[in-house]
Amino acid sequence: MVDSRHGLLTTVAYQMGPNEPPVYALEGSVAVAGAALSWLRDNLTVLSDFDQAQKLAEEAESENGGEVYFVPAFSGLYAPYWQPDARGIICGITLDTKKGHIIRAALEAVCFQTRDILQAMNRDYGKETLSVLQVNENKIVNFRSNESKCVKCVI
Repeated sequence: MVDSRHGLLTTVAYQMGPNEPPVYALEGSVAVAGAALSWLRDNLTVLSDFDQAQKLAEEAESENGGEVYFVPAFSGLYAPYWQPDARGIICGITLDTKKGHIIRAALEAVCFQTRDILQAMNRDYGKETLSVLQVNENKIVNFRSNESKCVKCVI
């Protein structure tokens, strides 16, 4: 059994047979990922579709729009913080901020939350053991994986 002292969950990774002991792993959850973009699309109408999000976010990187941060804690913060009463915030907006800056901040937020989970895993293991993160076909996690220097993401 693997116990986390840094806010992660213990889960069964696999069991080779009915008489074999289970192998455990650590797990972390990000509450809001793609839903942040859906919220921006449906409630703030800053983008029309998800393909547009990547383009606008990349354009915003080269423009001065302030240091915009987005914490998508619509239903609290999950691993490794477990703060159910936390609420979302967008801050750092200036007169130069465009919708691409807000979209970029939303994408970065998912990457930062993923990084926090991976760092908690590394602290639980006592060293940096993770070199590759297997993800589904989620473009959001891969958006800043190289910039954050967490781990290599493979789909």
